[in-house]
Amino acid sequence: MIDDLDLDLNKPAIRVEIMPYFLDCENVLDRETQEMCTNQKIISEVSRIARYPSQLQGTGIEGTVYVSFIVNEKG
Repeated sequence: MIDDLDLDLNKPAIRVEIMPYFLDCENVLDRETQEMCTNQKIISEVSRIARYPSQLQGTGIEGTVYVSFIVNEKG
């Protein structure tokens, strides 16, 4: 019940009951599989767009990419 919760709609939700998903994952049978499908789509999209700086290629320097994004009411 919403009255029992301390909601601030101006703060990001850490966890929601139904997580957002890619439209390609819409007809997946269960939420766990839908979440895995969405995670794979996100990784695929980030991999497609992200570019390793050319000046660092061949230097042996490696790192971790951190990505954040906001899902609004329009998706």
